[in-house]
Amino acid sequence: VQVLERNEGNDAAALKSVYELFPNSREAMRRHGVDCANTAALIAAFLNKHVRHFTAFWHKRSTTEDWQSNPTVQHDDFRAELEEMQPKLRKLADALSHLADAEL
Repeated sequence: VQVLERNEGNDAAALKSVYELFPNSREAMRRHGVDCANTAALIAAFLNKHVRHFTAFWHKRSTTEDWQSNPTVQHDDFRAELEEMQPKLRKLADALSHLADAEL
């Protein structure tokens, strides 16, 4: 989870990156099946609790405001919510890292 400084990056790309947690997680769950049942449950619960509302709200707003056509515009309220969510994403990444080490 990389910090996105206020004057860096592209909001549409950042939103897409967060959204891609869903299909990437589903693909990993399908690929590993029963072998990662506990990990899958952890990820699904986390995404549903901490990420789903964020992506739903900001996806709708990004399409309404057509963020893709003007990638240099930054949205302070989006960035503030993203910044608030980043420590939670880091905790998930750390937990998954520990699980991966434990399963080796």
